[in-house]
Amino acid sequence: MQEQGIIKELQLQPKFILQDSFRYEGKHNRAITYSPDFQFYDIESQKRITVDVKGFKTEVYKIKRKLFLYKFPDINFIEV
Repeated sequence: MQEQGIIKELQLQPKFILQDSFRYEGKHNRAITYSPDFQFYDIESQKRITVDVKGFKTEVYKIKRKLFLYKFPDINFIEV
């Protein structure tokens, strides 16, 4: 699709920070990240689209998906 000019800026497994790292009672807590399968810019609709292909939806995935949708409402999300 990119070679045909339908999409551009194709990225494989882009990394999104859902929550920054922080310190609590002197202990370091790592950031919560989410890496969907790919992301691209659709030239026709002029929208950024993120795609995640799932065979099985784990509980962790369901929480990260909700956090992603809340934090990045301007990015269209497709789940296959």
